[in-house]
Amino acid sequence: MFLNNIINLFDESYSSSGFSHSEAIIKQKNILNKLVEESKDTKFGRDHNFRNINNYEDFKCKVPIRDYEGFRGYIKKIKNGEKDITWKNKPLYLAKTSGTTSGTKFIPITKESLPNHINSAKHLLYDYFKKKKKIKP
Repeated sequence: MFLNNIINLFDESYSSSGFSHSEAIIKQKNILNKLVEESKDTKFGRDHNFRNINNYEDFKCKVPIRDYEGFRGYIKKIKNGEKDITWKNKPLYLAKTSGTTSGTKFIPITKESLPNHINSAKHLLYDYFKKKKKIKP
């Protein structure tokens, strides 16, 4: 089946239940630490004191939850051509989205984030087709 051939190209190591709870927490902590470390010298990182974030609790205290409006100033700087705003260097492009609030939104897409976007989409599709029994894992 054509669809199964496409799905076989996906990362076969992916599994929504492939990790124990404790393994998933460790992986998430490692990813958070890596992202904080790599973005500590950006405008966003300096504004939120990323140099002094050592764990999730520090992150929660220093980076408040906000909606898109809370990021609009950063996005404006990126749109004006500034670099090192939310991530090192300049993004490859700004993905334009539309939503029900705040009108058009722009999401920075970087060289480093692109594989994550692609993998997230293909894992979402994989799960969808698996649940619809359109493929056999």
